[in-house]
Parts: sequence; structure tokens; C-alpha cells
Amino acid sequence: MKWSVAGLIVLGLLAAVSAAILVATLRGGEAPKGPTEKEAQVVVATKPIAAMTQVTSDSVAVRAMPANAAPKKHFSYAAQVVGKIAAQNIVVDQLFEPGCFITEGSKALLASSLQPGERAVSLALSNYASVESMLYPGCKVDIVFCPDAPGEGKVPESITLLTDVTVLVVGDQTVLSEEESPADASRIPRRQGTVTVKVNQEQAQILHLAAENGSLSLSVRGPLDPNPVAVAPTPLSALTAYSRKQQSVQPLPPATAGSQPASVAPAWEVTVILGDSEQTCSFDRSQAQEK
Repeated sequence: MKWSVAGLIVLGLLAAVSAAILVATLRGGEAPKGPTEKEAQVVVATKPIAAMTQVTSDSVAVRAMPANAAPKKHFSYAAQVVGKIAAQNIVVDQLFEPGCFITEGSKALLASSLQPGERAVSLALSNYASVESMLYPGCKVDIVFCPDAPGEGKVPESITLLTDVTVLVVGDQTVLSEEESPADASRIPRRQGTVTVKVNQEQAQILHLAAENGSLSLSVRGPLDPNPVAVAPTPLSALTAYSRKQQSVQPLPPATAGSQPASVAPAWEVTVILGDSEQTCSFDRSQAQEK
């Protein structure tokens, strides 16, 4: 009996030692786990993108890379780069960084906003000082031309060349510039006397020819007045004719203090009815009283 109990105890100890050895062996085969490496989401190009072209959604993708290998300034979402204009040629798998794009408010960004067939033309104005306070990027104007030398036998005149033209740049402010504060407006120097307008190729040629042969001025249109108006050229003689017309209209003399309006003699009115006919006769009351 004692031997059987001792045998069972020995077998139990051997089984425990064997289990411990097996567990230790299994644990020793596993590699120790280290800290998980952090990743960063970056936006890369999936196809070549030429400079001065717009980035589209099918040309970008978001990928993961080690955070310590990612640039400090990078984009993590595709929406941050789609629609921007590339400032340089971009190759496949290139990471997008802020330097890859044209900066906001730059001249290159303004040029890239022009649609096919549109042209930006800068004009030196003769009446800039008088309309400067009313001009702003995006406003609508009419362009008026006055030739320097009308030619032999011709009188000077002004001509409305173009109507309903969009202004792109006023001084240093463009339609793509952020609105500046009053402090910035007083600190930043301005280019006086020039504006840039958006026209087509034919209109651009007309404006360049007009600028070489006369002076250009602007008249600001109301934002709710998009309809073009056909206006005949105005000759210099029209100024004299208009002045004479104004002088021919004599205003009524102002009433003086204490003056009385002219009295109107009262009248008697008599209505005579004969059948279906009716007639009213008036008689001067003052003459009747004298009689």
C-alpha cells in the first residue's frame, strides 16, 4: 500500500516537471515583442503631373509609411491636394509637399485660373484716381477710349470699346487674394494707375491697339446690370451742344418772401341741359359785378 502511494507521488512529480519543461520550451520559441512602430499617412502621386496643371482625384493616393521617414510638412488627405496647381513636374510615387504647388494669391495662380480662350490684359488708365475707390477685383466695368490724334478732318470723340468686362487685378489685389485688413492696406505699397481685365483674344488686340493710340478710362457698372448697351461715339461737338441745351432751359425764379400769388378772377358756371345734350357756360364774375 505504501509503495503504491509513493509510486503515484513520483509519477505526479515527473508529470509536473515534464509539463514545466514543455511550457518553457514553447515560450522560448516566441520572439520577444517590442514597441509598435508609428506610421504616418501621406499623399503620393499615382501618375506623372505636369507643371501648371491641376491635380485631379485620379492622380493621387494615400499611403502609410514610417512616421520618422515622412517629411515634417506633408499632406495626409487627398482632399488637401486635389484642385491645386502644380508648380513643378511631379513624378509617380512622389510625396506631395507644400512646395509642390503654386502659392495662394500669386500671379501664376491667377494665370492658371484663366479658361481656354481667355486673356488677362493690364491697362494704364487716365482716370484711375477718380475710380480707384470704386474698383475691386471681380467688379464689372465698361472701357472707354479717347484717341490722341483723330486725323485730318475729324473731330475728337470718345468711344465705348467694351462693356461688361471683369476686373481681375486692382493694384496688387487679385480676385484670388485673401481680403486684407486695414492695417495691411496702409502698409503695402500699391501700383497706381493700372488694372488687369479678363477678355478674349480679339478684345485683347483691340485694347493693345487703343492703348498705343490714345487713352483708356473705366466706368464702373452695377453688379445687377449685366446687359451690354450699344452707345454711339460721342464727338467733341456734343459737349458744346449739351452745354447750350442746358443753358436754354431757364429755371423758374424762386419765390421771394412776402410775395403773393396772382389772384384769379372767380367765374360763374352755368350748365344748360337740352334733351340729351349738356353744355356748361362760364361768366366772369368781376365783369358781372361791374355791370
